[in-house]
Amino acid sequence: MLPPQLASPQDESAWTENEARLAVCEIGRRLWQKEMADANGGNLSLRLDGDRVLATPTTISKGFMQPDDLVILDLEGNQI
Repeated sequence: MLPPQLASPQDESAWTENEARLAVCEIGRRLWQKEMADANGGNLSLRLDGDRVLATPTTISKGFMQPDDLVILDLEGNQI
């Protein structure tokens, strides 16, 4: 389920990391269910703060991701 305050991009900046993880998983599930994304292709990402990005891994179906499956990257793409 998406965090309840999903109303504008400004609201996303108030999400906790856990809320962001839940939102990315839910968005991935919805995209997969509507056949707008294939299972393992592409990535979803969300900027957590000034220098950290939450991203989906390439080896897990977008329809079945769990919050712990997501990775955090720096702006150069290095996993942290």
